[in-house]
Amino acid sequence: AQFPAVFSRPENGFDVVIGNPPWERMKLQEREFFSLGAPEIASAVSAADRRKLIAQVEKKNPGLWQRYQEAKTAAERVLDCVRSCGEYPLTGRGDVNTYMLFAELARKIVAPTGRVGLLVPSGIATDDTTKHFFTDLMESQTLVALYDFENRKMIFPDVDGRFKFSMLLMGGAKV
Repeated sequence: AQFPAVFSRPENGFDVVIGNPPWERMKLQEREFFSLGAPEIASAVSAADRRKLIAQVEKKNPGLWQRYQEAKTAAERVLDCVRSCGEYPLTGRGDVNTYMLFAELARKIVAPTGRVGLLVPSGIATDDTTKHFFTDLMESQTLVALYDFENRKMIFPDVDGRFKFSMLLMGGAKV
């Protein structure tokens, strides 16, 4: 994929990049997919039970099976593109979440003297899949601050109250 000039020429980057990127796993989430069409699959206690029920969908509900296969294929294609396009060498690996990609892209598009502020899960600093990204922030000395929060007061009503998130502040390459 070819990015527009602002994405490929950091000297023309943005002075400020601010955002609350989506926090979605790129792998198809079976529980979410089947929650409306087959709630018995979504509520299966174990992954093994869920797999058995999914295997039965092909015969019991061919339309749902077709939609499931299409969604699974689409998710796999997007994930393959993210991993192979070369644009996300630090975050396009492992269990990819969209917020990670947004964080790496924000670093690319900010001007050398610019600033980035993102609201992201705390995993940006602690998860194995983001260790290369966070290590690079530390080694390049572009991490400005990382403030960690829990959602106990339900500021974000759609996020579990125990879920930890962070305000990630980064600087451009010359900060």
